[in-house]
Amino acid sequence: MLNFYSRVHNLNLFILILLFSLISLNAKSDQRIFGSWSNDDGDQINLINGFKPNTGPAILFENGEVDRTTSWKINGDELQIGYSSGSFVVSADGNSMEWSYKIWKKDNNIQLDGIVDLKVDENLFIDSLVNNNYLAFSNEVNLTSFENTFSTTEGVFTQLDNNGKIKNLSSWGIGSGILKIGDQVYIEAIISDQYLLAADDDDNFIVLKKSENKEQLTKVSMNDSREEFLKNLKSGAWIIPTYYGEDQYRFRPIEGDLKGRVFTQRDNKLTDTRVWEYSPSTGAFKIGYTEYSAGLSLGNEILVFLEDNGDQYSLYKDKEVEDKFFTTSDSSSLTISEREAANLKELISVVSSKSDTFTFFEFNEDNLSGYLHEWKSEPFKISGQSISVKDNYTFNDLETIYSVEDYLVFGENDARKIDLRETRLKPKSDEEAKLDAEMAQELVNELSSQSISLKVELKNGKIEIVNIPVSSFSEVKSISILEK
Repeated sequence: MLNFYSRVHNLNLFILILLFSLISLNAKSDQRIFGSWSNDDGDQINLINGFKPNTGPAILFENGEVDRTTSWKINGDELQIGYSSGSFVVSADGNSMEWSYKIWKKDNNIQLDGIVDLKVDENLFIDSLVNNNYLAFSNEVNLTSFENTFSTTEGVFTQLDNNGKIKNLSSWGIGSGILKIGDQVYIEAIISDQYLLAADDDDNFIVLKKSENKEQLTKVSMNDSREEFLKNLKSGAWIIPTYYGEDQYRFRPIEGDLKGRVFTQRDNKLTDTRVWEYSPSTGAFKIGYTEYSAGLSLGNEILVFLEDNGDQYSLYKDKEVEDKFFTTSDSSSLTISEREAANLKELISVVSSKSDTFTFFEFNEDNLSGYLHEWKSEPFKISGQSISVKDNYTFNDLETIYSVEDYLVFGENDARKIDLRETRLKPKSDEEAKLDAEMAQELVNELSSQSISLKVELKNGKIEIVNIPVSSFSEVKSISILEK
């Protein structure tokens, strides 16, 4: 009786093992599909093993050049690569494949050797992550780096294009076997001898080719090396890449060496201005209303600030701007008073702008009063049966303009009233616009060049400013007053 139940138990165990073996065998990917494939049209596809059976990352090439990365997936006898799908057949020797009505030949196998799995050894994974450069399989980005910042498990992620210009700049972090880059969360990640592979829960992959060992960037802490950190901050310009291009930031000292303004530009237009300030007593750094408890300068290339909630704010040095260090001697101030009216007129009676809004102070002859003008200028064009105005939804593609009494009707949602008040502003001719732009450039050059001025107050109360053609008092041996 005992032998019977024992034999039944062993038989059931054998059946279970057989079923699990069949399921496992059924779920495994066909190893023959891993490799680099090409056809007679010059197309090339690299299929790499993924983290789950029958799915993985694919690298697509056109005419020998990298096109993009996507994913591949097998459903039955169907092979899907990106958005393309069709039945496929791999030859018995694994050297050719029929797919998408074409014959593909395997150029070489792709094996993942020396794998370091994030979930198995987090420390070893991070060491490999930050000690190597990577190359992206993309037309838009190339050199990719992971830098440590305030701890070993977090840092800044950078990607440069083929010309060395920053394209991606975000934070990365690792915790509980998960890799996060920016807002993207990867639940699986490995580094092999050749690749960095990571996948999110929707089987979207990041594929990077491991490059040579990289040079580690020198860290300069805001709190430990304040002078060196602030010198880097106030030198040149910084950029953050965005979906629309890039924003440029210039930190300039104004009130003192520890307080100034950060000017934000896009397409050479000022878009925002905020106060920056460093507090020696607390060690905190503020930009506008946001306070940062720590800051790092990485190799004079990257600035990283840390918020109290753990978020990082990163900027990249703009290599196209001269890396000049600015001090308070590069800025000048003018106290507004009736005595300084003439100098004030010279300083602000020039067209200035913020975004697409222009500003101009027009002075009367007394130099104490005048008119402030603010306006926008947008080109328009009449073509066919409509008028088009660039970036203007009110007038753009208008086909009919109505008038009634002293009103002009522009479509259903807007109208204007013919204004009888006196106005001071008028359009410029092309020649006037060109001349004013040249004069503005001369003023910019004059303001940006360092010089010394003497302020002389006469007995009648008048103030005279005398410019000295030197940039520093160190060049002056003596000053004498010569009476003619």
